[in-house]
Amino acid sequence: MTVTLGIDIGGTGIKGAPVDVELGDLVADRFRIDTPKKSKPHEVGKIVEKIVKHFPDVGGPIGVTFPGVVISGVVCALFSNGVLVPNTELGHIEIDGKDAELLASGSARDNERLPWKDYAKRVQRYLRRLDALVWPDLVILGGGVSKEAEKFLADVKVRVPVVTAELLNNAGIVGAATLAAGR
Repeated sequence: MTVTLGIDIGGTGIKGAPVDVELGDLVADRFRIDTPKKSKPHEVGKIVEKIVKHFPDVGGPIGVTFPGVVISGVVCALFSNGVLVPNTELGHIEIDGKDAELLASGSARDNERLPWKDYAKRVQRYLRRLDALVWPDLVILGGGVSKEAEKFLADVKVRVPVVTAELLNNAGIVGAATLAAGR
């Protein structure tokens, strides 16, 4: 069994866990710390350090996912034929003069205390905008909001199929560890 530490920096939480990269399973409970409201690199780095120290028995490479310029978004990357297209952070797509992440991310829903029906309308609007720009074959929702998809996804009506990541909120952790392990 090859175990690698995976850390996922998200809009509402930074979480990590050791991952059996051969099976794609967490081998311990994940450790989560809230993302600071003003996420400066130094502050986020301190949290990443705490997560690494929380798992002292995991050696070797550490994989870290982060959304780059954007802290959270409903869809944050574009894949073509299974390969990540670099520099395709889609959380900055503009809707009514605002970044989509400020309207349709999980942290936006939390901050504004939006009811799920209202949140679904925002996600729908974002996905329709995304669809008009890039015509995706599939949208995969990950991150914290993916584990609550049953509360809003049925109310999202778009052309493109929308599914949740198989690993839900653990997808970033597993993906980071797998990549760091060279798998």
